[in-house]
Amino acid sequence: MRFCLRPGAVSTDPAARISFCQATGIEAVQESPTAVPGFSAMRQLDPRALRDYVRQFTVAGITVEAMGLGQITTDVVLGRPEGQADFERACHDLEALAEVGVRTVTTALPIDNQLTEQENDEQLKRVADYYQRLCAVAERVGVRIATHSPWPPNRRGWLWGAERFAQLFDAVPSSANGYLYDNAIHHIVGDDPTAAIHRFADRIVFVHIRDVRKSAGEGAAGTGYDEVLPGTGEVNFHRVLGALKDIGYSGVLCPEHFPAIPGDVREAAATTYAVGYLRGILDSL
Repeated sequence: MRFCLRPGAVSTDPAARISFCQATGIEAVQESPTAVPGFSAMRQLDPRALRDYVRQFTVAGITVEAMGLGQITTDVVLGRPEGQADFERACHDLEALAEVGVRTVTTALPIDNQLTEQENDEQLKRVADYYQRLCAVAERVGVRIATHSPWPPNRRGWLWGAERFAQLFDAVPSSANGYLYDNAIHHIVGDDPTAAIHRFADRIVFVHIRDVRKSAGEGAAGTGYDEVLPGTGEVNFHRVLGALKDIGYSGVLCPEHFPAIPGDVREAAATTYAVGYLRGILDSL
């Protein structure tokens, strides 16, 4: 397993991100499409600009492990006519990312919890139709989609745990339909995080790794849990990382969701702490 620097952490300047990775031994980065010149204006990736952007990292020995799909809105996911143009841009971006060797494409589900389970079931059918179409393109170009739970829960009204993701994978069995596993979300919703690793062993293509602790208030983003530094909360990292090792996961661990540290700049200190702590756990396994 390797460590990955999340988008926007430390700096938005590629040179600064590269220097931080080299200094801390972080082997990979996850980048935002908005960091690629031209994306914000065109709302899709320019292949030449993307190639130049990625090359900065690869020349320095840093892998661009993943990039997000910047166009994915509720209209896209639910198949509304207003989302068709952005869906086509997303398909273009899958092809562009595959061309430069970025084989993991991250995305979140921008959908809300509905009032009834029947409405949620109907919504899932529309989500599944979107994934069928997107995964057909992903399979063709050789990339995998790594899906994150709906976020933030205080706006979306829910978090997706093991049962919801199982429904998505049953509805869309494509090999391109992968999972962005977040150990803390499983803990928050009452799942066993290690059981989820074994259950979705063939789906996990990207890992968010973090710690949480039950809050006295509403917690971070309304979860009821505070975000804390690894090793100071309720997560058993020996079990989580041990389970990832057991299934043969060889991808990246992306530490994230840190508490504020006085004097820290864009999570540089928190990221360094997290990587050091988690590297120690890995070395002990």
